[in-house]
Amino acid sequence: MPLTLTYRASAPTPVEVEGLTLDGAADHRLAEIERVEICHGNARLPLAEMFSVAGDPRDKCFEFVGDLYGVH
Repeated sequence: MPLTLTYRASAPTPVEVEGLTLDGAADHRLAEIERVEICHGNARLPLAEMFSVAGDPRDKCFEFVGDLYGVH
């Protein structure tokens, strides 16, 4: 089961998730992944503020769900 990241926000400001990697996520629990900092415009905030996180990070596979316009 892939690590599923469901985008819950709808913001015109770009969201950068470049710090989240498959290898980096594989060794962490979901609660730790939810705390990974992402960029929303000039602000840094936890991943969980904009995404729901579910699945198994050990599968080393991400699945992004939602209206991902503006998510990089």
